[in-house]
Amino acid sequence: MQEQQAAVAEERRARVPQEAVDELKGFVAAAVKLVVNHREQVVVEVVACSNRLIVELHTHPDDVGQVIGRNAHLISSLRSFVAAFQGKVGTHMDLDYVTETENKVRRGGASRRA
Repeated sequence: MQEQQAAVAEERRARVPQEAVDELKGFVAAAVKLVVNHREQVVVEVVACSNRLIVELHTHPDDVGQVIGRNAHLISSLRSFVAAFQGKVGTHMDLDYVTETENKVRRGGASRRA
């Protein structure tokens, strides 16, 4: 079952042009770097799941408030942009803001980076 899900995820990832993924990652990184204090620690990764691509945003723990924004307006806007971008690439996409606590949990598991 897991092998089948992994195959579906990889097939979905292969359908998306690398240029489109790079363009999306560049936009999200550039937008976030405008508001954070630790620009060099902004990392955007694309993870293939069985039914969608997840755009993971990682920042310095001190920058969480700036990325979320007042009343979560900034992170909501970034998620809206990613949702609109999914029409361009033809697959479902989500933005996941991974905080330092979640980073520690994920480091213990298997890597599924695309």
